[in-house]
Amino acid sequence: MSGLIAIIVTIVLAVILIKVTFKLLGIAIAIGLGVLAYFVAEKLFGKRA
Repeated sequence: MSGLIAIIVTIVLAVILIKVTFKLLGIAIAIGLGVLAYFVAEKLFGKRA
């Protein structure tokens, strides 16, 4: 019985960890794309101006 509870707890923690990791990864990718877009726009508009 205690082994089953340990397995369930481990699975729940793993799922939470995966969700948190993907959320942080998504935020990091969004920030990276935003910075990249900013530099590209600055380079393009800088050449035009």
